[in-house]
Amino acid sequence: MDFDQLEIFLEVARLSSFSRAAEKRFRTQPAISSQIRALEEEVGARLLDRSGGRVSLTASGKLFFKYAEETIERRKTILTEIAEPERVPMKAPACISCLRSSRNSNATIRMSPSASNAPTTPGFSSLSLRTWWTLAWSRCP
Repeated sequence: MDFDQLEIFLEVARLSSFSRAAEKRFRTQPAISSQIRALEEEVGARLLDRSGGRVSLTASGKLFFKYAEETIERRKTILTEIAEPERVPMKAPACISCLRSSRNSNATIRMSPSASNAPTTPGFSSLSLRTWWTLAWSRCP
């Protein structure tokens, strides 16, 4: 059992469909079915009822769904909490010529006025393609 199998199971259960879960996970429907079948074999119980052209949770599936959700959420929490203390202040070259010459230089990061209304998260995790930033270089040759 792995996190991918748990996420696939949750997706199938939420969407009540193997094919829609496959689309959302960018997989084929047989690949999704294979993962669910392997998960059910490992757990030793049928988790999904596939009768009537619709997918629904069995009694065991409902219990497993709860634990799978908790497991995925705990994984996200663990990864976030462990990564946070490891974040270090960002250092960058002053400009392209500094990058090419491998000289060390500090960069100050400031959010542009146009991004001041953008939702951000604390720390450097807010640096993403969805957030607009400008770099105010501290030194240039």
